[in-house]
Amino acid sequence: MTKVPRSLVLGICLLIAVCLFAVVSEFRAIPGLAPFAGIALLIWVALEWRNLALIAKLTFSVGLLLGLTFFILGNLPPDVLARAIGRSAFFTLFLVAMDILRSAAMSSRMVLESGRVIVNQPPGRRYAMITLGGHLFAMLLNLGAINLLGTMNRRSIEDAANETSPAVREIRLRRMSLALVRGFTAFTMWAPTAVTVLVVLSAVPDLDWYQFAPMGAATAAVFMGFGWVLDRLSYPRRGHIADAQPMGRVLLTLMPMALLTSGILAVAVCLSWWTGIRPIAALLMCVPMFGMAWITVQYGRAGPFRALLLGKQRILGRILPDLVTLRSEIAILSSAGFIAVILPYQIDTERLGHFIAGLGLTEGWLLALMMWTVAFTAPIGLNPIISVAVSVEILAQLAGFDFNPYMLAFVGIVTWGLATGISPFGATIRVTGRSINKPPHEVGLNWNRAFTAYVLIAATAVLIFLN
Repeated sequence: MTKVPRSLVLGICLLIAVCLFAVVSEFRAIPGLAPFAGIALLIWVALEWRNLALIAKLTFSVGLLLGLTFFILGNLPPDVLARAIGRSAFFTLFLVAMDILRSAAMSSRMVLESGRVIVNQPPGRRYAMITLGGHLFAMLLNLGAINLLGTMNRRSIEDAANETSPAVREIRLRRMSLALVRGFTAFTMWAPTAVTVLVVLSAVPDLDWYQFAPMGAATAAVFMGFGWVLDRLSYPRRGHIADAQPMGRVLLTLMPMALLTSGILAVAVCLSWWTGIRPIAALLMCVPMFGMAWITVQYGRAGPFRALLLGKQRILGRILPDLVTLRSEIAILSSAGFIAVILPYQIDTERLGHFIAGLGLTEGWLLALMMWTVAFTAPIGLNPIISVAVSVEILAQLAGFDFNPYMLAFVGIVTWGLATGISPFGATIRVTGRSINKPPHEVGLNWNRAFTAYVLIAATAVLIFLN
């Protein structure tokens, strides 16, 4: 096993310390430990600073500058600071836990075979299957689902280059890519393994995943269904494909992944019920255990003892050291969580509420305004992690307005989903573009623009009608 450098070992230990603080805090709040967790995260970011993406450096610097400024001015009480650090630590735990599961899934023969089945479908059902597959894969792989299925999409088209014209290949690539993006985006609207759900529900008081999941899942289903309808209207079927694989066999291929996902969620629900902790926290405690067990099972042919040894070597020698590749994501998400806690505290929500009420705006119009603002600012570089989290936090505390928590969460997830599906600066579109060798602005702003506008208009109409 390759020897891990000391600096890397230190970084891993710091990340683990931050994650342990997040886990312990779920069972018992210990504000005295928050400064140590905050310092550990600061040291880790300092160690990785040179390799951070520019947007990560900017986001983290803004969070740190705001925190120092408010603290010096005396506007950041210890309890608020501890809560902000706790939010940052919990978001860090989320990324670390999900990456361990992603690492296990990416090397699974079951996942690779399911991906091939999904991509190699006849035109009549290809869009629907890629949307469904992208949705299902995202629960285990997160952004790795786009990387895996996007690459498979491109290769399947390249393999058929001699049988189709360039124009047909371009249309096929566009349809398959949009199906993947929309399936992944729909996953962010309800799944407990999505960072969107984590951020939005952390900002909405008195609403947990159990309560919101049915509404979120229904929203995701409508979102994916509308994408399928729009695709069918844009590209009508041209004939029956006689050699299509039976649908039952296709779904049977996907069954193991669906059962695995359901098993993880079921164990998390039981743990939450038994311990009384939040469902999302219980999930993040189960996910690394499942990931490490899955890695060991993949070496099952070597025998039980050898499988344990090989699994241990892979976890210690590859997976834990590879956590540093999350450096930019951790810097962005942890600082966004920090900002989302401390910034609304600086705003006089009572005075702001009276001012807005004087303008004659209702809850529905405010939610619609937030949705359009986030959607328009995302393509110019404002990350929805910050814009959505801060907006939802402020609206939830706004005096004189009685926002339905379900509607707050609904607007948060739909807005975030639309922003990530169009912004060339977001990870979703960037990874998609890289996997199919297309510039991000073409995938997001050009290909997905009309769909985004339609959903925005429809969601606005729902908000105005219900409020």
